Amino acid sequence: MAPRAAAQAPVVVTVTVVDSARAPVAGADVSIVRSLKDVVASGATDARGRRTLRITERLASYEVVVRKLGYARASRFVPARGDSLDVLITLVPLTQRLDAVRVTADQDRSRERTHIDADAIAATNRPLFDAIDVIEKLRPNMTLEPPDITGNCVPAKNLFINGVLVAQSAPVNKVARRNVRGADIGASRARIGAALSSAPDDAILALNTIKPEHIEAIEYRNCTQVSVGRLHDESALFIVLKEGVQFKLGTGSYVVSAATQDSVMKSIMRTPRPQPSAQVITVSPPGYRNRILGVFDAVSGAPVDSVAITEVATGVTARTSVTGTVSLAFMQDGAGRLAFSKPGYRPDTLAIRIAPSDTMPITAVLIRLTP
Repeated sequence: MAPRAAAQAPVVVTVTVVDSARAPVAGADVSIVRSLKDVVASGATDARGRRTLRITERLASYEVVVRKLGYARASRFVPARGDSLDVLITLVPLTQRLDAVRVTADQDRSRERTHIDADAIAATNRPLFDAIDVIEKLRPNMTLEPPDITGNCVPAKNLFINGVLVAQSAPVNKVARRNVRGADIGASRARIGAALSSAPDDAILALNTIKPEHIEAIEYRNCTQVSVGRLHDESALFIVLKEGVQFKLGTGSYVVSAATQDSVMKSIMRTPRPQPSAQVITVSPPGYRNRILGVFDAVSGAPVDSVAITEVATGVTARTSVTGTVSLAFMQDGAGRLAFSKPGYRPDTLAIRIAPSDTMPITAVLIRLTP
């Protein structure tokens, strides 16, 4: 009898967890998740903020999820490559404060209807294949509009993904008409209900190609919630994808390449270190690469912490600190666009330029969602 082939070597994943000040975080729960909620390996970080996990199952990509009490949940998708992976995760501390006593039942009900996040998606036992399923099965009343005698409040007529308008950004072409399961727009519309019945074809095709496990959050903004100077953000769905995930119309959601993620993380983690000699020589990134962005509440002016700041071109995400600030070192040189997302606030985008001639700090304001 021929000898049995040797078992495939496991993939070794080393996860380093740091806080917003880049200090190691010990005791953080680290999990490698397949699909929505199948945990294939897990463990806690040591005093150095590290945890090494071994995975016997080979996957095309891995989602690393980190949780620790007192910090916002963090996750990142990384593509598989070789027999080892090094992953850096940054945890953002949660701000603890005591609010004045007030009635929030109506606001909570409205929030529950118009918003869903990654934890709520993973908690369901219903089969989910794409973003259409997430909305139609888990939030069927998400796009419910207020009473309207003008006839202008059409539910879900616009779609933004990572801050970019997708529903009207390009005409539906032959490539976009084929979704990941090979069905056309007719088949896609045949399985939607009232929540998405008014959505344009390109929005339906886009939603049909977004994997549920790639979604960080979905928010709906009705026809009365309009931002000054923003077009098409009324009656709009806003989808924020997880760190390491990007979207392309006609392709769908996908994990950003290892080379792109590596180049960005190297720019974030590059730190001047003294050379072992009498003469200390340090090499640091140009000053303009450390441009600072501050995010503040539009009404109170208070800094807003834990805001997810995603570079649209790369899908890389950073989060604001307790002072509402974040370094833009993770952005590529040149013109770019950032998408802002935090539960309780309206998603927004901002055009940014990273160049030697642009070094002044930037201020952005976010508007709280109203019930």
